[in-house]
Amino acid sequence: WPPPCPHRAAEWQLERPAWSGRLRLTARGSTAFIRLEDRASGELFAQAPVEQFPSIAVESVTDSSRYFVIRIEDENGVGEAAERAGQAGREP
Repeated sequence: WPPPCPHRAAEWQLERPAWSGRLRLTARGSTAFIRLEDRASGELFAQAPVEQFPSIAVESVTDSSRYFVIRIEDENGVGEAAERAGQAGREP
């Protein structure tokens, strides 16, 4: 996996997200999972296992506290990709 590099949310197309859904945190043993799920059905889109923090599993962006980058894989632990994630608006 490549080393962390600076990420900027301003460079993303935030007005046209490639995917929108629910983010849910779960844990199994000492590993936490950031799960990206369909908002209506709860079907898993992708997940990011987090075995320690800080690590490359979750990286912050330099220009926002609402956006971050996670290393995702499918539910079988196959494949890796960097996925941009965040909250579109500020909610109480």
